[in-house]
Amino acid sequence: MKKHGLLIEQFESLGFTFLPGQKINTSTGSYFVCNESRGTDVEALIAVRYLSWTQRYAFDFGFNSPAIRSFFLDQMPNFSPEMKSAADQMNKERPFCWLTLPMIWESINYRLNLNTKESDLTDLFSGPLKSFTEQVLMPVRFEKNLLDVYLSDIPPFEWKFSTSYFARFCQIAYLVSCTKSGFELAERRVSEQHRSMQASDLYGAKLKESFFQELVEFIQEYR
Repeated sequence: MKKHGLLIEQFESLGFTFLPGQKINTSTGSYFVCNESRGTDVEALIAVRYLSWTQRYAFDFGFNSPAIRSFFLDQMPNFSPEMKSAADQMNKERPFCWLTLPMIWESINYRLNLNTKESDLTDLFSGPLKSFTEQVLMPVRFEKNLLDVYLSDIPPFEWKFSTSYFARFCQIAYLVSCTKSGFELAERRVSEQHRSMQASDLYGAKLKESFFQELVEFIQEYR
């Protein structure tokens, strides 16, 4: 579809690469990775879904830490059965980015009408989306930055918009272990959000609240 091609061109002009083997469709997010984040501890990504019933695009953003994902993949045989099952499913279903958040921030509308003029699309990518990339995505380059993001509840990082509490908790557990910071706030976040995880999460719904402390201890032992 021509509009999809224009969208890909605009992302490329902003310094993003469309990850291979993907199509912009209605069922899953198709990921663009910011080239400037390559070679850092954290990769910045934007996911796009085409909403065919309204002829619009939905934008989400997220971060990927290769070190975190490698650790969980390598240590999979050593996890408890419940933890192993949840992490394994998450890895299979989210191969590019474990956690995304809707792109709703100041003047950015995360749903873009498909019939928007090409000039309007260009204005979005040269204005609000460019600012979002520079001010929100690119400053997150190192593990400490990523921990601050995941512990935050300030827009655009609100917990109520998390696509997976479990994924967020897993990454926080790794980050507090390796940075040796933020543990008290992390425990508070788990206490505040564990019930939401049980109610809505695809992966960690069956895990008890104690799983977080146990996971931190596990990471400290095996990392």
